[in-house]
Order: sequence, then structure tokens, then C-alpha cells
Amino acid sequence: MTRTRLSADERRRQITGAAIEEFAANGFAATTTDAIARRAGVSQPYVFRLFPSKTALFIAASQNVFEQVGTQLEIIGRDSATADRPACAAACRNVLGDGVNARFLVQLYSVACIDDEVRATAAQGFSQLCARLLLLLEGDIAQVHALVTRTLMSRIHITFEVCDYPQRGLQLAGEPT
Repeated sequence: MTRTRLSADERRRQITGAAIEEFAANGFAATTTDAIARRAGVSQPYVFRLFPSKTALFIAASQNVFEQVGTQLEIIGRDSATADRPACAAACRNVLGDGVNARFLVQLYSVACIDDEVRATAAQGFSQLCARLLLLLEGDIAQVHALVTRTLMSRIHITFEVCDYPQRGLQLAGEPT
């Protein structure tokens, strides 16, 4: 049985895909390049051969997620060309609020708060994402704003189980005891 040798670009995509999964599941700080390499089926030195740092890999993964979400939104746009705007908005909410990419975007937001290079990538990616949403939603900036805010906030609620704080014995600041 002969194995097909992958090109550097194919390996880069394979490693980036593994990085998205690992970062989405564990966050930036807790994800190791060794875990990414294992998931991708390559050695850790090979990861560093293609990406000079963990941050560079995270940025490449971020760009990949924005491309994937953009492609999904384009498909929605083609499929819903004759659909009504509420149906299109619902489909967009599903793309932004579910799955690995949504979990990765929460991690991206977290890292962008502390790293200028990641922040620049995130700002560009979110700007392009909002521009695509604006086209899909026929220029309704208020609906784009509400959609992005609701989907990201709901993902944060789900990620951190914010809504079940009383069951966990937690109290919100300013809440009576």
C-alpha cells in the first residue's frame, strides 16, 4: 500500500483544521502545539516548520474559520435568494451560533483582548463577516448588529453556563443575598 505524500499547503490545511478543533475545545492558553500535532498526525517540529509560533498558527486558524463561515454565508445567500429575510437571518444565526467555528470565535475574542496581532486579524475577519451579513440581510445594519450580538452572547452563555448560575450557588454582583 502506497501512501500519498501531502504537499506543504495540504499539510498546512490539515494542521490548521486540527488547531481549530483544539483551540475551540481548550482555548488558546491550554492548547499545546503537541496536541495539535497529534490530532493532525504530524510531529511537533513539523508544525513549527510551517508556523513559526503558536500565535501564528492561531492567526492562520482564525483566517480559516472566517473563510469557512464566509463560505457558509455565501451558500445561505444563494439558497435563500428567493427566501424571506427572517429565514435568511435564522440560517445566519445557525452558522454563527453552533459548532466548532462558533466555539473558536469565542476563543478568538478572548485572545484578541490581549494580543494586538490577533486583534487585528479578528477585526478584519469580523468586519468582512459583517459586510457579508449586511449583503445577505439587504442592508439592515440594525438586524446585523442584533444577529451578531445575540449569537455571540448566546454562545458565551452556553460556553460558560451563565444561565444556571443560581443552581451552582453563584450570585450576580448587586443581587440581593
